[in-house]
Amino acid sequence: WNVDTIHPLIAERYTSTDRVTRIFRDDQPTTKVRIDFHSQDDANLILKNGYIYIVSIRYTATTYKPLTQIDRCFKCQQFWHKIHNCMNEPKCYKCGEIHAYNPNCLNSIKCANCAGSHIAGAPQCPVKISYRKNQ
Repeated sequence: WNVDTIHPLIAERYTSTDRVTRIFRDDQPTTKVRIDFHSQDDANLILKNGYIYIVSIRYTATTYKPLTQIDRCFKCQQFWHKIHNCMNEPKCYKCGEIHAYNPNCLNSIKCANCAGSHIAGAPQCPVKISYRKNQ
């Protein structure tokens, strides 16, 4: 199924349906969708009941919880603090080496947190994923 097909089916019963967005996890589509409404009434009814009907089939409904933003220090690249209170040595966001920010860094890409082949703070960083899961 796709969002273009399901949106009118939801709007048929819930007339204030504004937008339907498919939820992805690790760049893969899930069976979940986010539904935005023009009116809080439809949303409140669905959440109060704990389900939504789409073409006479009942689906579980819960409040959408977006991913938590994780602070990252742009000095040392570590998570959960900001540059203004960082006492660590500066690390390059691109190569993970100990040197200050340099947008023209020519070293190969290596994460300062996990040593993976991506820049610091990339969505696929296992350290970032672990922090997000342990929220």
